[in-house]
Amino acid sequence: MKRLKFPPNCSLYRRILSIVDHLKLLRPIYQILMIIMQDSGCRAYLSRKSMNMNKKIFTLAFCLLSLIQVKAQTESPAPKNKRFQIESGIEGSLLQFAQVSSFNIKAKTVPRFSYYFNTGLDFNYKVSESFSPFTGIHLRNIGLILKPNDSMRFKHRVYTLGVPVGIKAYALKRKLMLKAGADIGLAINYKWKTFINDTKTKNHEFFSDRVARFFPSVFFGARFQSISITGNYYLNNFFNTANLAYANTDARIFTLGIGLNFDSDKFKVNMKKKSKPMSDM
Repeated sequence: MKRLKFPPNCSLYRRILSIVDHLKLLRPIYQILMIIMQDSGCRAYLSRKSMNMNKKIFTLAFCLLSLIQVKAQTESPAPKNKRFQIESGIEGSLLQFAQVSSFNIKAKTVPRFSYYFNTGLDFNYKVSESFSPFTGIHLRNIGLILKPNDSMRFKHRVYTLGVPVGIKAYALKRKLMLKAGADIGLAINYKWKTFINDTKTKNHEFFSDRVARFFPSVFFGARFQSISITGNYYLNNFFNTANLAYANTDARIFTLGIGLNFDSDKFKVNMKKKSKPMSDM
């Protein structure tokens, strides 16, 4: 079977190599996340087989997202002096921590990790080379896991559609970016699962009255080249205390988002550098 060969000046080939290099940088971050989850009480139900499957799905998702965005950038490159810019606006992987108390008694929780489905776009207004206020639209999968003992586990998650408002500061020729601001998300779908021994039950509701209707948060993040990380602290209770089932429950969530940020600047092709003519070779 003949191997597929790309010419040295093929822009698609250079883009694929760049994506592979950035995915390699993300490998140690993923390994750290898995260690955190194992050491935090998840070892009992995260088998080696499921971890390997998660790793494959995690890598595949980033590859697909990267290829889609590269294709879009190839079809419509942005001019350098463009004031309004669109960027991928959210990290695809969210590690979530929760503090939960019921009747003023602290409940046992374990970290929650979600990479499906977190996505979004940022709309930046370029004031200068160093500053850009921005807004956007984000879809997040956030939640918490309660684990009273080894035989019982309760999972709660909600999809939110939110709008951030903040500012981005750039340095090192825009290789380093810092951002800060606040956002608010509308709870669209709530899902809860119960695991008791080997018995599993699950339910979901759209615009449920079991959880808060809106999820405001403050955030701070950084990006160096294509590796980005952002922390969000949610200001309100995850549950709706007007619902009698959660009247005495208080749950606060902090999320840490880690991922790759493929923006147009990361995949520019310098058209001035052309390959040498055949006569010069």
